[in-house]
Amino acid sequence: MPPKAVGRPRKSDTEGTAEQIKRREYMRKYQSQIKAGIVELDVTLAEVFIKTKLPNNIDEIEKELDPFFVRVGKNLFLIKYFIETTQGGSLKPSNPPHVCVFKDMVQRYKQGFTDVVSQVRKWNPALGVTPIINEMDEIEEKIKREPNEHKKKSYEGRRNAILNTLKYFKVLQVDSFPCIQDYNDSKVLEIQETEAEPKQVHDKGEH
Repeated sequence: MPPKAVGRPRKSDTEGTAEQIKRREYMRKYQSQIKAGIVELDVTLAEVFIKTKLPNNIDEIEKELDPFFVRVGKNLFLIKYFIETTQGGSLKPSNPPHVCVFKDMVQRYKQGFTDVVSQVRKWNPALGVTPIINEMDEIEEKIKREPNEHKKKSYEGRRNAILNTLKYFKVLQVDSFPCIQDYNDSKVLEIQETEAEPKQVHDKGEH
């Protein structure tokens, strides 16, 4: 017998009413593209969250969205507690999907959202981040001891994820980011110096 399907079956792109199709399209976009919980104002997506129609005025929209979103720019919103609820409450710099969260934050930083780190931390207060130096030591030891080449490559991939995270941290200046420890450790800085410099971004005072 074929294995029993797990979970709810995925609906087709054409199934349901026009409104249901549109909402499903936005929700799939939300699930696949939003990594750090930062979104441009999208009325359809917002209405999915609050399950009601929104007014036309941006200030009134901000009030309506307050239980779920916080406004962090002219048309930019941050979903409250997003990373805490979608990433199991913690981020590991060696986990590629978690690294995508930092990458998303860097993209927003380059777009002018220069206090992205403090805002993400503020609205994910229970979020933990595994110290990089702990992860790097552990993975380097596993690479040395692992006889299986396939597993060794997997560990090397995790090491590369950490090195990418370090680049993102440097752009974001996250030595002040709570729960990211040992960022200024000499061994971490030594790792950074062996890697290519990240693309420069504008100073915080520029827009």
